Amino acid sequence: CKQIDLALEQLYYDEAVYFIKEKKIDSLEEIYVADKTVIADYFLIATVKNNLQVRMLNEFLEESSEKEGMPVLHKDGEHLSGWIVMDFGGVIVHIFTVDKKEHYSLDKFWKNKETK
Repeated sequence: CKQIDLALEQLYYDEAVYFIKEKKIDSLEEIYVADKTVIADYFLIATVKNNLQVRMLNEFLEESSEKEGMPVLHKDGEHLSGWIVMDFGGVIVHIFTVDKKEHYSLDKFWKNKETK
């Protein structure tokens, strides 16, 4: 059922992008990583101004995805740290404050990483 899995993954991706953009965040980077890692097909990197917005976007994504039948499989991080990562299976969502995004530079790392 690879085709069903791909369709479900695309739905998760589309819904996650929609929910993130609905919150009018500072920026959203969509990075295709399936050719670079086995852990996910897409990374969504959302950047917000402060820890409160990290918490609010995290809560919004958890509630919205649960209502849509797409629960978060795993979550790590705390809003006070400035970084939360949410695993939806083929889609991993990173929510960063601006300073944490610049510090970790995941976007640059994954964009520059060699393919498998």
